[in-house]
Amino acid sequence: MEGQKVVRMQPNHELQNWRASVENEEWCASQWRKKWGFLLPFYAERYKGSRSVSQTKRPQKNISQEDDTRDVKPFPETTSQEVGWLSTRAEFQLEVIGPYYVKIPTKPPENWEDLDD
Repeated sequence: MEGQKVVRMQPNHELQNWRASVENEEWCASQWRKKWGFLLPFYAERYKGSRSVSQTKRPQKNISQEDDTRDVKPFPETTSQEVGWLSTRAEFQLEVIGPYYVKIPTKPPENWEDLDD
């Protein structure tokens, strides 16, 4: 412990630092008004418009549980079986059209000479 300096908390210094921080925040707030205060009317106008949009009633869809006839049973017996257990069933697959699979031909067609005509 001989070469180390012990740091003691100085309440007066902490108070001075706090006051300086508060003064700096107040000064920055006043500078913001001087530099960017001209934007406040635009923000107020936007706020009024967004308030009127958010207060309008939107039509709600009636979603009933009767529409979904899928069944999730039987449940997996182990946790390793939980991975992909629903996606293997056709009714739970996310791809409506099918997988994105394009077969690239490796040989030209047999009648490729006739295709230009």
